[in-house]
Amino acid sequence: MEDNMKRTNLLLITVFILMSIVSSAFGQGDMKAKLEVNGQTTKDYVEVGMRAEATDGFDNAYDTIAIGTGLNDDYVFTYIDHPEWAQMKPEFRGDIRSLKLNDTWTMLLETNMAAGTVLTLKLRDDSVVPAGYALTVKDTETGATIDPRVGPYQFSVINAALTRTFVITAVYAETPGAPVIGEATAGTGQATVYFSAPASSGTSAITGYTVKASPGGKTATGTSSPLTVTGLIKGRVYTFTVTATSATGTGTASAVSNTVTPL
Repeated sequence: MEDNMKRTNLLLITVFILMSIVSSAFGQGDMKAKLEVNGQTTKDYVEVGMRAEATDGFDNAYDTIAIGTGLNDDYVFTYIDHPEWAQMKPEFRGDIRSLKLNDTWTMLLETNMAAGTVLTLKLRDDSVVPAGYALTVKDTETGATIDPRVGPYQFSVINAALTRTFVITAVYAETPGAPVIGEATAGTGQATVYFSAPASSGTSAITGYTVKASPGGKTATGTSSPLTVTGLIKGRVYTFTVTATSATGTGTASAVSNTVTPL
């Protein structure tokens, strides 16, 4: 009886672990970013992200979709650059493969439209980019770097004979590291806290800092050191920590400061 219960418990634990793995691999956390270039009368898009149906298994995958046009019509053709891909062969245009685990891809754009024609690059509505990703597209022609989740990016054809290059980056977003705490000094009902920027800003630039007092939880915010926390009680002993914030979120707190006693 006891052995049967142990075997049953072991089986339940094994099933739970397997379900967790499957849920992680195929759940809502998977990214499928579909980036479309639209020329009004024609369009094309590439897809990058996590695809279980990639022909060499679950990995980062690339999906190029060609929108057919007549031979004399305007066209845009987008595809992921890879030396092992025969990009111009029709049989590869709809393939889904993942030759290497990447978080950065080079998207190439070809068009026969005249110089000055305005094209729009956007993230398609059926894309899935979960919270926790940092997604950017860099236009190497202009140097502009945009987050397609924010809105469309418009650009002009410079020369129809040239291939335009865009660099797509999609990585798990990282919050800033912990700031380096400096000296805290007392004032009248307040304290001024000095600190330095963290060693890493994560995947986005730091937009601000928060100093928090303990006890009481009074805070001060700003973009640089030092910051002054007001509303403190005279004669009470306080310590402080600092956090850095970016578009990704707020990072871990600094070490605790020295103690101060407001006047």
